[in-house]
Amino acid sequence: IHGSVVEAARSGNHDAISAIYLTYQDQIYRYIYFRVGSAEVAQDLMQEVFLRMLESLSRYEERGFPISAWLYRIAYARCVDHV
Repeated sequence: IHGSVVEAARSGNHDAISAIYLTYQDQIYRYIYFRVGSAEVAQDLMQEVFLRMLESLSRYEERGFPISAWLYRIAYARCVDHV
């Protein structure tokens, strides 16, 4: 995902938001699944990750890391909260 897609998503562009979701949903799901061991819980937590992304996207700041790093941080926090 290029920075221009992230900027478009920050501006509320639905196609850009969808592109981020479609690009990272499987990776985030697998990350969570291997930590919680339940497909159902992993699916729920993955949805929470992307909900948090939507809620916070306008405040997201590019700091030289890909947006996936931010999504993994959110996923990690959701896993910790779950445990």
